[in-house]
Amino acid sequence: MILFSADVIGQLVSVQAQLDSNTIVIGDQIGLKIEVKKNRGDIIKFPAFGDHLTEEIEIIDKTAIDSVWLKDEDKVLLKQQLLITVFDSGLYYIPPIEFILVSGNTADTIRSRSNYLEVLPFALDTTNTIRDIKAIEKAPVGFTEIYPYVLAALFAGILVWVLLYYLKKKKNNEPILGRLKIEEPAHIIAMRELEALKAGKLWQRKEVKRYYSILTEIIRRYIERRFKILAMEQTTDEILTELVGTGLVKPEDLKVLKETLEQADLVKFAKADPLPDENETHYENACKFVNNTKFREDFIQVKDLNEPVSNEVTI
Repeated sequence: MILFSADVIGQLVSVQAQLDSNTIVIGDQIGLKIEVKKNRGDIIKFPAFGDHLTEEIEIIDKTAIDSVWLKDEDKVLLKQQLLITVFDSGLYYIPPIEFILVSGNTADTIRSRSNYLEVLPFALDTTNTIRDIKAIEKAPVGFTEIYPYVLAALFAGILVWVLLYYLKKKKNNEPILGRLKIEEPAHIIAMRELEALKAGKLWQRKEVKRYYSILTEIIRRYIERRFKILAMEQTTDEILTELVGTGLVKPEDLKVLKETLEQADLVKFAKADPLPDENETHYENACKFVNNTKFREDFIQVKDLNEPVSNEVTI
């Protein structure tokens, strides 16, 4: 009865383990295909493969167990693929692979057929002598290799441009930053401010002190622009002394300026009350001083826009 039962099980299940080829070269990889056909109610337990199939044969990779229903045969096909290799030449024996079959209340062991794998050594070329080592091949240059040099060249170019720009501005006595504008000559600014003062009619409205304050402020700003003297911070005597030192003002013009500045000091600090004719006279003296001491030739001065310039007088 036992023999009969085993024979029946053997007829119901088939096992196959087949190599893709029976010959490889050392280190080559070859597939070992495992297939099991069983009835749909049976249970097949595959062996748990480790890193080696035998002591010499290594398992590089293995697939999961896949199942396919064979409708024509009313069977289930189980498949698994092993990728194996050997690193020594010779003829290797692959023993049968054992499976556990459970059919109903009966369990049995089923084995595949054994296989042989021949591993060949590398073929040696005996026709040629020893060859020289091949030259190193150059890999193509990519952007990641050259972009540091591109950035360095760009930075160097910008640095050179900034240096040349700075030297050019310094040579031409121009400001490094900011735009340039043409500044009006000092006498043009002063005459415009004097006309604005006259149009304001301050002394006619009994604002004599304010009139002389603005008049002397116009004259002092003109002297600063024309003669480069800090007239806004100096007394009348100090201004006259520095103007004499320049050698650019005639004595008669100094006399006119002195009369006007001293009269303004009396009004501002001594509360003097000059006559209307005197107010007109000192206004004309201021205009005469500006016209007589202005530049005698056309010129243009350049100045940085960032420096505030007041060309207006508020009346």
